[in-house]
Amino acid sequence: MLLVDIGNSRIKYAQLREGVLEQSLALESTGAIDSLSVQVKQCDGVFACTVANPKLAQILSELCERNGVSCTWIDSTYPFNSQTHSYNNPAELGNDRWVAMAGARALYAGNLCVVDCGTATTVDYISAEGQHRGGIIFAGLQTMRRALSRHTQDLPDADAPVSFFSRSTDEAVASGSVTALCAGIDRVLDAAEEQFSNEIRVLIGGGEAERVRAYLCHEAEYVPDLVLRGLAVAAGMQ
Repeated sequence: MLLVDIGNSRIKYAQLREGVLEQSLALESTGAIDSLSVQVKQCDGVFACTVANPKLAQILSELCERNGVSCTWIDSTYPFNSQTHSYNNPAELGNDRWVAMAGARALYAGNLCVVDCGTATTVDYISAEGQHRGGIIFAGLQTMRRALSRHTQDLPDADAPVSFFSRSTDEAVASGSVTALCAGIDRVLDAAEEQFSNEIRVLIGGGEAERVRAYLCHEAEYVPDLVLRGLAVAAGMQ
């Protein structure tokens, strides 16, 4: 079984063989989705999730159809076992967020916060009983930097070491974005402990996860493939 996670800026995929998720790989450009043709030809089915342009979903679906392979799309209305919504309209929740929560629950029991650091950064709380209690969306690190670069003069879109007292503009921009994002995530985690439980496991993933994790006040475990793990749960339910 081929599992495919189509994000805003890249595509991750992995094979699921006899219930075991193999190491994931990534296409660093969503425009490279056609290059999955080899993997599609070699699998007996595809389970996929997307938050990106619907055209990418159509390309993958057509690729599967040409090769006689079934393609199952998992969205935020998918009925994972004992996982329930807090949104009044479940379709409004990002597909990747819903699937990542299922992936987190496949790894750990108990109260969980799932942090995904990509083009956008999301934080979701899900109780030990599987009740999604809600979440929050921040701009991602690169999104913050690019917004500054786009809307101001002479401020670079730069990645640089983090320092509270930077001595260059590159460092100041990079440090400001990391500090702002980490402060926001930490505040949400504080609120989760105040409102729900002081026993919460925090899982963090996404392209910027390791950089963000290094500056969080809360302890967080890096798990890079939560969406793919959630897709594996869905594949196992069929």
